Amino acid sequence: MLDEGLPALLRGEAQLDAKLAAETRTMVVDSRTGVERISGVLSALRVLLRDEAGGVRGDARRSAEAAARLIAVRLPAGVQFQREIAEVPKVQCSDGQLGQVLLHLLQRACGAVGPSGHMALRCWAPTPALVQLEVQHDGGLPSEEMQLGFSLAQQIIERAGGHLERVPEPGGGARYVVTLPAAH
Repeated sequence: MLDEGLPALLRGEAQLDAKLAAETRTMVVDSRTGVERISGVLSALRVLLRDEAGGVRGDARRSAEAAARLIAVRLPAGVQFQREIAEVPKVQCSDGQLGQVLLHLLQRACGAVGPSGHMALRCWAPTPALVQLEVQHDGGLPSEEMQLGFSLAQQIIERAGGHLERVPEPGGGARYVVTLPAAH
Protein backbone atom coordinates (compact mmCIF):
# COMPACT_ATOMS: atom_id res chain seq x y z
CA MET A 1 0.00 0.00 0.00
CA LEU A 2 2.80 2.41 0.89
CA ASP A 3 4.62 1.57 -2.33
CA GLU A 4 1.53 2.50 -4.38
CA GLY A 5 0.81 5.77 -2.56
CA LEU A 6 4.35 7.13 -2.70
CA PRO A 7 4.48 7.67 -6.52
CA ALA A 8 1.09 9.39 -6.45
CA LEU A 9 2.28 11.64 -3.66
CA LEU A 10 5.46 12.49 -5.56
CA ARG A 11 3.46 13.28 -8.73
CA GLY A 12 1.22 15.60 -6.75
CA GLU A 13 4.26 17.30 -5.24
CA ALA A 14 5.79 17.77 -8.70
CA GLN A 15 2.56 19.32 -10.01
CA LEU A 16 2.44 21.65 -7.02
CA ASP A 17 6.10 22.63 -7.57
CA ALA A 18 5.40 23.39 -11.27
CA LYS A 19 2.36 25.50 -10.37
CA LEU A 20 4.30 27.36 -7.67
CA ALA A 21 7.19 28.00 -10.10
CA ALA A 22 4.77 29.38 -12.75
CA GLU A 23 3.10 31.67 -10.21
CA THR A 24 6.49 32.86 -8.98
CA ARG A 25 7.59 33.67 -12.56
CA THR A 26 4.38 35.64 -13.12
CA MET A 27 4.90 37.62 -9.91
CA VAL A 28 8.51 38.43 -10.88
CA VAL A 29 7.44 39.65 -14.34
CA ASP A 30 4.62 41.74 -12.84
CA SER A 31 7.01 43.20 -10.26
CA ARG A 32 9.58 44.05 -12.91
CA THR A 33 6.89 45.75 -15.02
CA GLY A 34 5.75 47.76 -12.01
CA VAL A 35 9.30 48.84 -11.17
CA GLU A 36 9.88 49.93 -14.80
CA ARG A 37 6.63 51.93 -14.77
CA ILE A 38 7.55 53.63 -11.48
CA SER A 39 11.04 54.39 -12.79
CA GLY A 40 9.53 56.02 -15.90
CA VAL A 41 7.18 58.13 -13.79
CA LEU A 42 10.02 59.26 -11.51
CA SER A 43 12.16 60.21 -14.52
CA ALA A 44 9.27 62.20 -15.95
CA LEU A 45 8.69 63.95 -12.62
CA ARG A 46 12.37 64.94 -12.46
CA VAL A 47 12.00 66.68 -15.83
CA LEU A 48 8.83 68.50 -14.80
CA LEU A 49 10.05 69.53 -11.36
CA ARG A 50 13.23 71.06 -12.69
CA ASP A 51 12.41 74.76 -12.86
CA GLU A 52 15.39 76.74 -14.05
CA ALA A 53 15.46 80.53 -14.16
CA GLY A 54 14.76 82.45 -17.36
CA GLY A 55 17.18 82.30 -20.26
CA VAL A 56 17.28 78.51 -20.19
CA ARG A 57 17.23 76.51 -23.38
CA GLY A 58 14.71 73.73 -22.95
CA ASP A 59 14.27 70.43 -24.72
CA ALA A 60 10.68 70.37 -26.02
CA ARG A 61 10.96 66.72 -27.01
CA ARG A 62 12.05 65.67 -23.50
CA SER A 63 9.26 67.76 -21.95
CA ALA A 64 6.68 66.18 -24.26
CA GLU A 65 7.89 62.66 -23.51
CA ALA A 66 7.83 63.33 -19.75
CA ALA A 67 4.29 64.71 -19.85
CA ALA A 68 3.16 61.77 -22.02
CA ARG A 69 4.62 59.23 -19.57
CA LEU A 70 2.87 60.88 -16.64
CA ILE A 71 -0.54 61.12 -18.30
CA ALA A 72 -0.35 57.58 -19.69
CA VAL A 73 -0.59 56.06 -16.20
CA ARG A 74 -3.83 57.98 -15.58
CA LEU A 75 -5.65 57.14 -18.81
CA PRO A 76 -8.68 54.87 -18.68
CA ALA A 77 -8.25 51.64 -20.64
CA GLY A 78 -10.70 52.82 -23.33
CA VAL A 79 -8.74 55.96 -24.26
CA GLN A 80 -6.46 55.78 -27.28
CA PHE A 81 -3.36 57.95 -26.87
CA GLN A 82 -1.29 58.71 -29.95
CA ARG A 83 2.19 60.24 -29.69
CA GLU A 84 4.17 61.79 -32.52
CA ILE A 85 7.25 63.37 -30.96
CA ALA A 86 10.03 64.39 -33.34
CA GLU A 87 13.53 65.73 -32.72
CA VAL A 88 13.25 69.52 -32.55
CA PRO A 89 15.55 72.49 -31.82
CA LYS A 90 15.90 73.72 -28.24
CA VAL A 91 13.40 76.37 -27.13
CA GLN A 92 13.61 79.38 -24.81
CA CYS A 93 11.49 77.75 -22.08
CA SER A 94 12.62 75.46 -19.28
CA ASP A 95 11.85 71.75 -19.49
CA GLY A 96 9.94 72.00 -16.22
CA GLN A 97 7.69 74.86 -17.26
CA LEU A 98 6.99 73.48 -20.72
CA GLY A 99 6.34 70.02 -19.28
CA GLN A 100 3.88 71.47 -16.76
CA VAL A 101 2.02 73.27 -19.56
CA LEU A 102 1.84 70.08 -21.62
CA LEU A 103 0.74 68.01 -18.63
CA HIS A 104 -2.03 70.51 -17.91
CA LEU A 105 -3.23 70.36 -21.53
CA LEU A 106 -3.12 66.56 -21.47
CA GLN A 107 -5.09 66.53 -18.19
CA ARG A 108 -7.71 68.78 -19.84
CA ALA A 109 -7.91 66.35 -22.74
CA CYS A 110 -8.13 63.34 -20.41
CA GLY A 111 -11.01 64.94 -18.52
CA ALA A 112 -12.78 65.83 -21.74
CA VAL A 113 -12.63 62.38 -23.37
CA GLY A 114 -13.86 60.50 -20.31
CA PRO A 115 -13.60 56.70 -20.22
CA SER A 116 -13.19 56.36 -23.98
CA GLY A 117 -12.06 58.53 -26.84
CA HIS A 118 -8.92 59.67 -28.57
CA MET A 119 -6.08 61.95 -27.48
CA ALA A 120 -2.91 62.91 -29.31
CA LEU A 121 0.34 64.67 -28.45
CA ARG A 122 2.52 65.93 -31.27
CA CYS A 123 5.84 67.77 -31.29
CA TRP A 124 7.54 69.01 -34.46
CA ALA A 125 9.44 71.93 -35.99
CA PRO A 126 7.48 73.43 -38.93
CA THR A 127 10.49 75.66 -39.64
CA PRO A 128 14.03 75.78 -38.22
CA ALA A 129 12.98 78.85 -36.19
CA LEU A 130 9.78 77.43 -34.65
CA VAL A 131 8.75 74.48 -32.52
CA GLN A 132 5.12 73.44 -32.20
CA LEU A 133 3.48 71.12 -29.72
CA GLU A 134 -0.11 70.06 -30.05
CA VAL A 135 -2.55 68.32 -27.73
CA GLN A 136 -5.72 67.14 -29.44
CA HIS A 137 -8.81 65.33 -28.16
CA ASP A 138 -12.26 64.35 -29.35
CA GLY A 139 -14.05 64.99 -26.04
CA GLY A 140 -16.25 67.76 -24.70
CA LEU A 141 -15.57 71.06 -22.96
CA PRO A 142 -13.27 71.34 -19.91
CA SER A 143 -14.51 72.38 -16.47
CA GLU A 144 -14.24 75.90 -15.08
CA GLU A 145 -11.28 74.83 -12.91
CA MET A 146 -9.35 73.93 -16.03
CA GLN A 147 -9.96 77.41 -17.50
CA LEU A 148 -7.79 79.01 -14.80
CA GLY A 149 -5.03 76.51 -15.52
CA PHE A 150 -5.24 77.34 -19.21
CA SER A 151 -4.66 81.05 -18.57
CA LEU A 152 -1.62 80.22 -16.39
CA ALA A 153 -0.28 77.91 -19.12
CA GLN A 154 -0.81 80.70 -21.63
CA GLN A 155 1.20 83.11 -19.45
CA ILE A 156 4.12 80.66 -19.19
CA ILE A 157 4.26 80.24 -22.96
CA GLU A 158 3.94 83.99 -23.62
CA ARG A 159 6.81 84.73 -21.18
CA ALA A 160 8.92 82.37 -23.29
CA GLY A 161 8.09 84.40 -26.42
CA GLY A 162 5.53 81.96 -27.79
CA HIS A 163 1.78 81.57 -27.87
CA LEU A 164 -0.85 79.01 -26.92
CA GLU A 165 -4.14 78.78 -28.72
CA ARG A 166 -7.23 76.59 -28.53
CA VAL A 167 -8.61 75.53 -31.88
CA PRO A 168 -12.07 73.94 -31.83
CA GLU A 169 -12.30 70.75 -33.88
CA PRO A 170 -15.18 70.25 -36.31
CA GLY A 171 -17.55 67.69 -34.82
CA GLY A 172 -16.34 68.22 -31.23
CA GLY A 173 -13.13 68.13 -29.29
CA ALA A 174 -10.30 70.62 -29.36
CA ARG A 175 -6.72 71.12 -30.38
CA TYR A 176 -4.29 73.12 -28.23
CA VAL A 177 -1.29 74.42 -30.13
CA VAL A 178 1.85 75.70 -28.40
CA THR A 179 4.21 77.62 -30.68
CA LEU A 180 7.66 78.55 -29.36
CA PRO A 181 10.62 80.19 -31.03
CA ALA A 182 13.68 78.00 -31.34
CA ALA A 183 16.51 79.10 -29.03
CA HIS A 184 19.58 80.53 -30.72
